[in-house]
Amino acid sequence: MAAARLQQDYANTPYADKADLVLARDEVEHNELDKAVTRLKGILDRTKDEPLKQVVRLRLARVIL
Repeated sequence: MAAARLQQDYANTPYADKADLVLARDEVEHNELDKAVTRLKGILDRTKDEPLKQVVRLRLARVIL
């Protein structure tokens, strides 16, 4: 999968975080909510991009609610 390769080859870039957003959306669509929550929390833990953190927090709230 392209997202997995992005995460592997560009782990410390914003591209990896954005790939994780796509994977989290896919997990939500497949009702794998625990996986999506874990993935979104991982983005929050590692990203330094404040606007991205806001997006992730909103998505995380939607999944949890």
